[in-house]
Amino acid sequence: MKKFLAILAIIFSLALPALALDIPDGAIVKTADNPDVYIVKHLNGNSYKRLVLNPQVFESYGHLKWENLITIDQAVMNSFATSDLVRVDGQTSIYRLTPDGDTGGKVLVSDFTGLNNDSVYTINNVDFGNYTETPTANLSELYDVYKVIDGDTITVTIDGVNQTIRLIGIDTPEVISSFTTAEYYGAEASAVAKEKLTGKKVRLESNPVSGDKDKYDRLLRYVYTDSGTLFNKWMIVEGYAKEYTYNGIVYKYQADFKAAQNTAKTEQKGLWASSVHKSASESITTPITKTPAVTVSGTYNCSGNVYNCGDFTSQAQAQAIYDYCMQTVGSDIHRLDSDKDEVVCESLQ
Repeated sequence: MKKFLAILAIIFSLALPALALDIPDGAIVKTADNPDVYIVKHLNGNSYKRLVLNPQVFESYGHLKWENLITIDQAVMNSFATSDLVRVDGQTSIYRLTPDGDTGGKVLVSDFTGLNNDSVYTINNVDFGNYTETPTANLSELYDVYKVIDGDTITVTIDGVNQTIRLIGIDTPEVISSFTTAEYYGAEASAVAKEKLTGKKVRLESNPVSGDKDKYDRLLRYVYTDSGTLFNKWMIVEGYAKEYTYNGIVYKYQADFKAAQNTAKTEQKGLWASSVHKSASESITTPITKTPAVTVSGTYNCSGNVYNCGDFTSQAQAQAIYDYCMQTVGSDIHRLDSDKDEVVCESLQ
């Protein structure tokens, strides 16, 4: 009886259609309930599907015709393995894609461990150009957090050098320094950033549209915790930061960050809470008086490297000149910030 059942099972399995293999190689498919269009391929007994971003990309492939689009059941669609690996026609480099609506990102593959070459699609330059490239190191490497300066600025160690990072897409309230006044919820934002990131490792992602650095020579980055949380967004979600679009430049996660801010407002989280919950830091409105150790014509001298830490009687004085020159000429002209953490002349503290 067992032998008969085994034979029957084999015959029955052979009679079942291989769902993916029923679709011709190179066909374009979609399901009835989803507008996403995929190109399918079969190779070495496996079947793959790859998302086509938008009509422009679709039409850039001359052999693809809308009238040939096949609508298939979701079960059939699910029987294809999704491919996110591509190479440009005539080139050998392989990229991993992360589609996002009609656009997406692409990362050069440097580690081929576990890579299935059969799943790599060949695409044209129009298709490839619809993805924004992110350097491999930004997504794969973990960096030590050297210092947390405030809620939107940290220092990490990259190749043995401490680099200041300005988090893209967010702005946290100011904490007291020698150049600014305290703002409501600034202390809380700074404290939570220090709690979450101090002594930890992070991943960094750049945003080519925003540029590599800001006018203060800080690296512009998205910061991910070692567990994969996008920390920029988390600060907005929890009400510690506002969404920040610099100079009208649309950045990668802008829509997502704006939506997160709207939710935080609705839920009255953090800095969006009603006035009865506001902290005492809101009442601090008087700027700290800054007395420079050396003045030129009644103002700070940012014309050249003329000050050293030994010229000041306090760290606050040194910080005042550093902040002023950063805002005036856009650089640490006096080289007071040796470790690039935006806190100068620590020995005077």
